[in-house]
Amino acid sequence: MIIKSIRSNSIALALFALATALVLSSVDNLTRDKIDYAERLAAQRALLEIVPPERHNNDLLLDTQPVPEAFWSILGLIKGGNIHIARYNGEPIAAIVPSVTADGYSGDIAMIIGVNNEGTIAGVRVVQHKETPGLGDKIDLKKNDWILAFNGKSLSNMARSQWAVKKDGGQFGGNIHIARYNGEPIAAIVPSVTADGYSGDIAMIIGVNNEGTIAGVRVVQHKETPGLGDKIDLKKNDWILAFNGKSLSNMARSQWAVKKDGGQFDQFTGATITPRAVINQIVATLDYFNQDSDRLFNQPQKKATNSTGQVEQ
Repeated sequence: MIIKSIRSNSIALALFALATALVLSSVDNLTRDKIDYAERLAAQRALLEIVPPERHNNDLLLDTQPVPEAFWSILGLIKGGNIHIARYNGEPIAAIVPSVTADGYSGDIAMIIGVNNEGTIAGVRVVQHKETPGLGDKIDLKKNDWILAFNGKSLSNMARSQWAVKKDGGQFGGNIHIARYNGEPIAAIVPSVTADGYSGDIAMIIGVNNEGTIAGVRVVQHKETPGLGDKIDLKKNDWILAFNGKSLSNMARSQWAVKKDGGQFDQFTGATITPRAVINQIVATLDYFNQDSDRLFNQPQKKATNSTGQVEQ
């Protein structure tokens, strides 16, 4: 009797386990289907931002060709990828190519780059990155329209030397933020980077009032030594506030230096290179502002754009 009871319970438990496994498998399949569908929609949206529906009449997701292995390294692809072909009435009009750079400040930046059949850029979208919020993440169209500047460009209509940021003599630049009061510009916030830090690049944003005085400076990214050079960061020290109100008009250039070099600003104990680099870059930014302020403050005010680059009403 006991053996029969044990056998019955074992069968019941086995049936229960089987039923539970079937339910979990069904739920897993449903969840996977939903995830796959969501990923398909996201991929389709990105592709359609580059080649909108009015330009093609094929299924961009299905019309693909694998990237030849010979080009994986050029495109920064480790495991290859698929090129999406846009066609109109069967004729190819553009290719959307996956491409990855390992040279981002915070790691890999993955993109899809649309190229029209005549070689011009149809559009570029960053699909994955780890860049700093408020700084490097402006490569993302949801954050800034900078990426749209590539549209229509090609190696035929623009010299290779122009395929660089303005700092390196090219055509593409960072973005300057304009502060306005009742529509009138009162200050510009300029991104600026010095490569002369003790431990590498020091990225800043430098606010300049319309009369040329410093509204404020903040270091937004650096690798300076903790307890020494990291005093350029306001969270560590208030040294950076000493620039407020200063300008190239109300202070002699010779004073734009650390005290050790005969200037007005404190150096840090055991760390002179870092503050010297910051000061020099602030002066360079003020020089830039004095040359470009008229153009900056006469630009029309921009309206916000949505994720497709359209102006929000």
